[in-house]
Amino acid sequence: MATVAAPTIKCEIRFPAGPDWGDASLGSFVLGVSGLGDPSATYSNVSSLVRDVRISRGKNRELEKFQAGHCRVVFSNLNRELDPSYTSSAYYPNVKPGRMIRLYAVYDSVEYPIFKGTIRSWEYGYVSGGPNKGDAIATALASDILYDVGNTEFTDTTSAGLSGQQVISILDSINLTDRSIDTGIHNMQSTAYTRTQTLSTLHNISYSEGVDTAAIFANRTNQLVYEDAASLDVKTNIGTLGTSSLPITDISIEYASDLIKNNIAYTSTGLAQQVQSSASSITDYGLKSLTKTGLLLQNNSDTSSLALLALDQFAEAELRIREVKLRPRANNALMLLALQFELRQLCTIEFKPPGTGTMTQDHFIIGIKYHFQPGGNLECTLRLNSTTGKVGANFVLGSAVLGTSKMGF
Repeated sequence: MATVAAPTIKCEIRFPAGPDWGDASLGSFVLGVSGLGDPSATYSNVSSLVRDVRISRGKNRELEKFQAGHCRVVFSNLNRELDPSYTSSAYYPNVKPGRMIRLYAVYDSVEYPIFKGTIRSWEYGYVSGGPNKGDAIATALASDILYDVGNTEFTDTTSAGLSGQQVISILDSINLTDRSIDTGIHNMQSTAYTRTQTLSTLHNISYSEGVDTAAIFANRTNQLVYEDAASLDVKTNIGTLGTSSLPITDISIEYASDLIKNNIAYTSTGLAQQVQSSASSITDYGLKSLTKTGLLLQNNSDTSSLALLALDQFAEAELRIREVKLRPRANNALMLLALQFELRQLCTIEFKPPGTGTMTQDHFIIGIKYHFQPGGNLECTLRLNSTTGKVGANFVLGSAVLGTSKMGF
């Protein structure tokens, strides 16, 4: 039962100009949207038209790459304000794909950013019969900066050095400056790239840095973020979900074999393949291989250690809390927390199954979904990633020992 007021939605669209990314501009590359806009162009407040908002960011499972975040906003279009053919609209002739959109949840007079991105398409619906005859809606479908980076190519020669330096070099080559980039803790090879897909290269640098202990993603303000292999060690736990003060409404738990990887074969460019395997896991589950080539580490020792990191994370089946659902209107504390969720935050999940005992696990947030109905329901779903093998003191390259608790690369 709801005990606190639902947040209101503040929605703004920048109709006069095409896309930009905060303080960033994008340079000469292949981009799947039309020309760049003027960052000084003003946003129009269209909050009064919003009927429904759905946001999805992150990924579903370990070993996947973070995907572009998406937002779907349903607007009332009874007066044709968002009809691109209606010349009397205040926004005519600028109701177009490629316009920037940003959303805030307003709670207790505070604006919490929940999404910023570019509208990729508009869809229109009209009701010609039944009890809702005469209704009209316009739906904006938007995605964040990761979508744009995924549609770019770049040319650059990166210098040998820490992973963060290479990420910066590539982003400089496409003039993307709205970013937050960790330094990196592992050294990468110098590599010459010619008209190479940008996002896949950034993901490869991230994977070479630390499998999924490092990551490339976009945050809720549309800033591109690179977190290195040491980043998870310093995360502050945001709280324990599942307690009476931070209740959950639903939980999904799995104990599956699809993530088991017990024979890891990694190869960095120009070097020999490095294999790490677990005989006990192979005996229990059969051979489950994971092979990667084209990694960027500078020597075989580092590549072998990366393989061992992956083996420590995935050699055994694990009882995983995969997803939790929340209704933030349950209380003020939960609402304040839910409106500030971000990818890769650390949290604790507490669950009391029927009978006796309590299940308690630490997890990183890898996926966030919101469903806002202005003035009504608010639902939030978190996808979770086990901390096994991802936190703890970083070991010396080439000297890791399988089975150490929660080791990092």
